[in-house]
Amino acid sequence: MLNLHVISTNGDISEELESALKAEDISFFSILESEDSSIGLDGILLELTKIDHDVINKANDISTKLGVPFFLAVTKEVLPFYDSSWGGRDFLTNPYHLGEFTARIKQKSENNLGINNSIPSIITAQNLRIDTEKYEVFVANTKVMLTYKEYRLLCILAANPGRVFSREVLLTDIWEYDYYGGTRTVDVHIRRLRSKIEINGNFFIETIRNVGYKFI
Repeated sequence: MLNLHVISTNGDISEELESALKAEDISFFSILESEDSSIGLDGILLELTKIDHDVINKANDISTKLGVPFFLAVTKEVLPFYDSSWGGRDFLTNPYHLGEFTARIKQKSENNLGINNSIPSIITAQNLRIDTEKYEVFVANTKVMLTYKEYRLLCILAANPGRVFSREVLLTDIWEYDYYGGTRTVDVHIRRLRSKIEINGNFFIETIRNVGYKFI
């Protein structure tokens, strides 16, 4: 049985989506009470009844922190304004028919990247400090301002020190499969990230030639 954390920009999920989830025998909850409640979680499902960037960013943040896929349920009213920058590995529109979508969620959950699901609340390396609860990054006790994508890149790499991530894997997880910029956009964001955190002799991210990057 699938287990989803469901969030709605309307506060409570719609009766239509709730009925569709129950019809597919999908277990779901709307409040993440503790880290323990994330055990066995297959993904985050965000119902977009209106455009609310705060809620969209929250869903992306939870997905990143827990290392689970993020999906969108988009209403007809919002669909014409859909922006790929909102994230989401897949999405469905109402009226909600979840049969095929459920199969896609299962496949993508099973093919998840294996990113560390138990990201600690504080990650430290040399004089770098990441507070994943407050979404703050410090170098030598100085706060560093990162874009959302830069922050996600840093968390993924720093939570898995020594692990090599290919450009394709990072692109798939952060920009989704069909992002038009290709793998070059990963290089651009890594370069920008390095310019912000690798200062005064710091060296955190190593380039693995022809493959990708790792946090050292």
